[in-house]
Amino acid sequence: MKQVDLAAASGLKPSKISRLLHDSHKKGNTYSISEIDINRISIALKWGKAGREKLRYTLFPELLCYDGALENYEGLVQLNCRLYDNGFPLIKIEEKY
Repeated sequence: MKQVDLAAASGLKPSKISRLLHDSHKKGNTYSISEIDINRISIALKWGKAGREKLRYTLFPELLCYDGALENYEGLVQLNCRLYDNGFPLIKIEEKY
């Protein structure tokens, strides 16, 4: 499928599709993909739920850390350990007194 066809089928602009398929993590690039974009692309490509999840984890690999913490009923400290071990930014934990 060509980029222009994917754009038409997903309802996204061709420029969004182009940026997604190229290195959107280059310095200075302000484009970010949304959950709605992921859903539209997955539906346009007829990937189903499993395909959508694969795309989500490809675009946001840190979600695996969150899933692991959720599955194991872990707290924020343990989540940050998972994020740190995998080289992802930590989430801020505010202390309450």
